[in-house]
Amino acid sequence: MAMRRSAVASFALVAGLLLLASSPFASSQSIASVAVANNLTLLVQGVQASGQATFLSNASLTITAFAPTDAAFQQLVTDLGITAADLLALGTSLAPIFSYHLLPTPVRAADVPTTATPVVTLLAGSNLTVVRNGGTVTVSSVGSDANVTVADVAATGSVVHVVNAVLLPFFKNIASAAIRTPSLSTLLAAVQAANLTSTLANPALNVTLFAPTNDAFTRTLAPLGLTVDALVARPALLADILRYHVVPQQIPASAATATAAAFPTLLTGKNVSVVAVNGGVQVTPIGGSAATVTAANLAVGVGPRSYIHLIDHVLLPFPTTIATAASQAGLSILLAAVQASNDTSLLAALNNATFPATVLAPTNAAFTSLLTSLGLTSAQLLADQANLNRILRAHIISGAVKSSALTDGQTVTTLGGAPLTVRISGGTVRFVAAKSNATVVAADVSVNADTSIVHVIDAVLIPADALNPAPSSPPPPPSGGSAGAAKPSAAVTAVAALVAGAWLYMAPAGRRSWF
Repeated sequence: MAMRRSAVASFALVAGLLLLASSPFASSQSIASVAVANNLTLLVQGVQASGQATFLSNASLTITAFAPTDAAFQQLVTDLGITAADLLALGTSLAPIFSYHLLPTPVRAADVPTTATPVVTLLAGSNLTVVRNGGTVTVSSVGSDANVTVADVAATGSVVHVVNAVLLPFFKNIASAAIRTPSLSTLLAAVQAANLTSTLANPALNVTLFAPTNDAFTRTLAPLGLTVDALVARPALLADILRYHVVPQQIPASAATATAAAFPTLLTGKNVSVVAVNGGVQVTPIGGSAATVTAANLAVGVGPRSYIHLIDHVLLPFPTTIATAASQAGLSILLAAVQASNDTSLLAALNNATFPATVLAPTNAAFTSLLTSLGLTSAQLLADQANLNRILRAHIISGAVKSSALTDGQTVTTLGGAPLTVRISGGTVRFVAAKSNATVVAADVSVNADTSIVHVIDAVLIPADALNPAPSSPPPPPSGGSAGAAKPSAAVTAVAALVAGAWLYMAPAGRRSWF
């Protein structure tokens, strides 16, 4: 069977060469005829498939051609995970590759500079870099580097240099792109530390990578109190962050529109938002700052198969502050209560990415249910800042504590000094305060890589010190009232309107006194 394949391959090669003899390649001293004479079979077949045979058979051309060997093409198809037949079947899609091997003027090896110099190619907008070191000429492309193995082959007015690698106007795979792009060295180190190199080295991927530059890592992590080394020490978290930068479909920059579109990422259940802004592209993650694309459409593979966009911030798949986490969870009443409390230190802490805490965050329904049971208005609630502050601080525990670290019967002390007892039964976690208890309905919401943790709870926790006497007279109605009635501040009024029934004091149904 092997001998039969060999015979078939030999027949195909001979047939191809005979075909060349009667093809436009037969023109004497053309670049095409030089390729035939030097047994560059795959180059000849590729040029034919690409539709450039007639052009390269013109003996009056005065250009430079870098001509890859058959071994170079075999290495290329191996790297791309395809066969030579697959490559040739791409037809005219190969034309950019071959145009990339051509310089518009003849350049002999001796004329190549001894310092790396960019040179224009016949592929518009794409340069090569050439350098001569002693007797060796090296040619660098976007996706590969090649050495000239046979120099200065004359083709009438043109010059042909045989090279040992195919010059590529694209990267072979995403991992190769990170390796070959100096500004992505931090990303490369992160990919290696997260054990994702083999995944991103797959040439068959059809994805879009939003690739943070080295500066992007510094710009994003430093204000959050994070470092690359700290993330490397947590490979699972690092892998999640990196997967969040990969969208499993091709998104060229031209696909971004003025209307933001959500795209799923390789991090299951987590999307990024892409929008065209002021002639550029912006990517908005779950946490951190929106990223701007600084270099678009770096091509990977023939076609291309994938796109890489360089960005100026790292995309974070988690909220970076407790306030952001609460907002994304729809806990608007909690946020309104914090704002109305006028507790500037608490407000600052919840907006500080480096604040280490565990927050027990009541749902909007928890607040509304409580206020309804008390028969109180949001204005009454929000006007009593002392009690509001006591209750808010009874929901914050110092340090980040995941549910897996809690034990049944454990006592934890809150920021306000109130003790809470942990009760765990059948996997359900409850926190018991002096005057109420709450069940965790969404556990372990990570904030800023677990700097803080949020547990969403179904009731408001009321500490023992949240006590006030009942008001001596009913509060004035929302509008009108006696001429001497005091009016709530504009801030309280605005927040009261927002929450329209928030939370605070616990009492039996029908009772109208404060705690």
